[in-house]
Amino acid sequence: MPESASQSLRLFMDDRAWPLITERLRLSVRESQIARAVFEDCKEAAIATELGISPHTVRTHMERLYHKLGVQSRVELVVFILGEFLRLTAQDDNELPPICFRRRTGQCPFGDDEPNCSNQNGCS
Repeated sequence: MPESASQSLRLFMDDRAWPLITERLRLSVRESQIARAVFEDCKEAAIATELGISPHTVRTHMERLYHKLGVQSRVELVVFILGEFLRLTAQDDNELPPICFRRRTGQCPFGDDEPNCSNQNGCS
């Protein structure tokens, strides 16, 4: 049976990343809980049940989260979070494993000399 996209994303992004993403994006505990639930493809009703709040409150938190991060949809939120995750994995000073082992061994095909390849634009 094929995995769902949300299952694949959970496997891709290590649990160790969430506290780092939360700190980097300056999310509150509740915003982080909502963002993670959206990332895992939970619907508003399921998020509300899990967090013990109303679906209306979940929607309010989501609207504020979208505004804070400059996104307009669940998909944009997930892509934004993935982008932050990739930037974190490209940094040398964290406990997350790199996405591409070649960067740390100096074998990145794009190299640090390339103008379009840097830690900030997702090349790990």
